[in-house]
Amino acid sequence: MMSSIHIPDCTFDFNRKDWKGYKKERQIVDDKWKAILHRPGFRALWCRGVSLTPGTKGSAWQLTYWSGEKALSDRQLESLDEAFEELRGYTGRSVTVLWD
Repeated sequence: MMSSIHIPDCTFDFNRKDWKGYKKERQIVDDKWKAILHRPGFRALWCRGVSLTPGTKGSAWQLTYWSGEKALSDRQLESLDEAFEELRGYTGRSVTVLWD
């Protein structure tokens, strides 16, 4: 099963006046990514600029960075927590998720 999920944008600049506003937006984005990655049956995801698929080269997961349809580089990851740390910077976009 595939679904499309929107990751909200972080509009506040944390170096400015509204630290609480930034933290609130950041928490919403982080919670959305965690909900995707830790939902039972998660298999893979794609969005503008990045994809997360089952790993190759002996790792659990592979994170691939894209420019259009051209793969720029990839990282081999051992856990979804590592993937979360990479993906949490991707905001304001739709994510296509593949579930069992």
